[in-house]
Amino acid sequence: NNGHIVISIKANCIDSTVDAATVFAGEIPKLQEQRIKPQEQLTLEPFERDHALVVGKYVRSK
Repeated sequence: NNGHIVISIKANCIDSTVDAATVFAGEIPKLQEQRIKPQEQLTLEPFERDHALVVGKYVRSK
């Protein structure tokens, strides 16, 4: 009924006109709309600039 997800976000591909932290913050509500509960968010600095990983749990509706 439930599952876990790992999603990579590349901020510049979503919106290159704002800083990466703003893009990452804007993507979290979109995940929540899809019934994904983010549990952890990590940037990939210094290995990849403006990238983040989000680990979360998918909660199936009843």
